[in-house]
Amino acid sequence: MALADLSVSVAKGDLALTWGALPAITAGDVVIVSACQICNCNLLSGASIGGRNVELSGCEISEWPADATGSCFWVSECVGGTYKLVNCTLRSNGDGQTSSAFLYINPQGPGNGTNRPVETKMRDDLTVIIDGVTIVTPNAGSLAKAVRIQGQNANKKINVAFVGAGIIWKATQGLCFVMVTDDTLSTVPTDHIIVDNVTGPNGVEQLLRPDAGIANANVRMMPQMASATVSCSTGTDQAASASVAFRYKFPRLPQVLGVSHRSTDGLAKMAWGGKQVTSAVYALTANDARLVALTSDLANFTSTEDIRLSGLFGIQTV
Repeated sequence: MALADLSVSVAKGDLALTWGALPAITAGDVVIVSACQICNCNLLSGASIGGRNVELSGCEISEWPADATGSCFWVSECVGGTYKLVNCTLRSNGDGQTSSAFLYINPQGPGNGTNRPVETKMRDDLTVIIDGVTIVTPNAGSLAKAVRIQGQNANKKINVAFVGAGIIWKATQGLCFVMVTDDTLSTVPTDHIIVDNVTGPNGVEQLLRPDAGIANANVRMMPQMASATVSCSTGTDQAASASVAFRYKFPRLPQVLGVSHRSTDGLAKMAWGGKQVTSAVYALTANDARLVALTSDLANFTSTEDIRLSGLFGIQTV
């Protein structure tokens, strides 16, 4: 059957399609489609929809029991187009720590004749859109990935966008919201990777950064605030904070979008420690920031007083 021969649309209910050789498992398992839309369904044992131009909206998707990772949405025969999940809930008791993820898409380019046919190819650029997705994973491990896009010699571009209501990941720990890699190419072909409006475990990475294939990709990462109270002390002309960790780590050094200072109680105030001050970034990494208050005339403070510093950081190359 050719790719363009089949389109699927399911409006409501429990989608019950046999998954492989496991007749007792009901799941959404659809391949070689040029378009597929599933709305307001309970996918009781996961979903796997290959081809291109796939949309799931308003669905409850449970894990595939045969997968140790606990994947809920697992696609190994993607040839591009738009994969869109809107207002869906994914539920898994897996740990998310193997090479897969709770939401896994595998766009396939030309093969080597061993792990896939040489004539395999992506037909369109792939755009993965996540908007209002909740992932519930109480057993997620420290290396768990919410979303992974794993290219195989991708011959078209791979783009990712967490937009609108973004993603809520209910877990106590994890590694990253999204990981984008390719098993063959040194550089992942992409126009953009956007991670915005995310909520999840403290300390996870917005976009997993070890892979050199996306080191210079155009990205937009969710802006984050770092704030600290410092004491302006007599005899010094500056007061620097300790490192303030970002809740969600950046994939590379973020941009400074703004720095400010104010009184600790919010009341109107123009001087601290007997001096007017300026605020700046003292030190910055992808994981944390240090802020500093400096006297405007570089003369020492004449009294001791606390001041509240705040900085806004993000990456906006898209």
